[in-house]
Amino acid sequence: MKKRNLLVCLSLSLVCLLCQGAESVLELGEGVPSTLPLPFGYAARERNIFRVELRNGSYEPKQEMKLKIVGMRGTVKAFDIYQNEIKLPKIDGEGDEAWWQIPDNFFAMEFSDIPASLAASYTPTASVPTVPLQQPDIAAPKGIRQLPRKLVFEDQKAIIDTGVLRCHFAWDGGRLQVKELYSYDLDKQVLLKPEELRLILLRVREKNYDIRDAQVQEVAPRDGGFRASLLFPEISVKAELAVWGDPDGELRMSLEVRNAGWETTGIITYFPVLEDLQLSDKPEDDFYLFPHMGGLISQLPCRRRGIYGHSYTLFQLLDLFSPQNGGGIYLRADDATGL
Repeated sequence: MKKRNLLVCLSLSLVCLLCQGAESVLELGEGVPSTLPLPFGYAARERNIFRVELRNGSYEPKQEMKLKIVGMRGTVKAFDIYQNEIKLPKIDGEGDEAWWQIPDNFFAMEFSDIPASLAASYTPTASVPTVPLQQPDIAAPKGIRQLPRKLVFEDQKAIIDTGVLRCHFAWDGGRLQVKELYSYDLDKQVLLKPEELRLILLRVREKNYDIRDAQVQEVAPRDGGFRASLLFPEISVKAELAVWGDPDGELRMSLEVRNAGWETTGIITYFPVLEDLQLSDKPEDDFYLFPHMGGLISQLPCRRRGIYGHSYTLFQLLDLFSPQNGGGIYLRADDATGL
């Protein structure tokens, strides 16, 4: 019994020792080392700045943490995980001997020029998670799916109801606008600002145009939906938009854009543009899936360190879901030609 008590005491002492304050130095004078000392998780030059991030789970965020910057030239900015700039209060010292307080919401800092070294004084966690938990608890759907309903097409409005999604368009006043995108699973209108939804975004001669800039020329019903002929008068561009529901409950869209003017014009097209979506009661409770490099499931922003666009596109999809309300929406590009 005495031996067992001694082992328990030794184990508790070891845990307490691991959780005591620690100091770590990241030497950068000869470049970024291949292995970074904790709590540093990332250090690299990104275009015209040098960015350093801490590794989540390697330090106790509620314990005091401070940072010393040695050999700093130029400017430094600190950010939270949402890339909002935050202030680092100075604790004591001047120049290379100055210590800066790291607030709870600190995530990264960006230097205009690489410093000689960074020193961190922090409280390490008892263990560092190797794989982040990507298994949120999903509640049962808040709402109930319905049987598909017949297309409503009257009084300058169209309502497409698949029993899974309900989408309401209106074109009174000569402009086509999405009034509602409703999810039966979530029992919720998922557009926060439907009056500002751009849906179609065209970039011509370094200027952006969206569906709010288009004049409605004609709207006609089609099987399960409608087709709208639109004109962007300022750039002499015509667009044919089709929206319809299918038997599986999905909402489908297609867009054809053509130059209706006499001059050769380059047109960059973004479609569909879905923005200001909210599926949960609070936006920070919405999760997304991004399938790059094994997948990422999170409710925090993803900072991809790579080129996207310019003839290089990884995925044309969106998966957004609400663990709280038990449902979600997905978007897929269904274009066999890739054009």
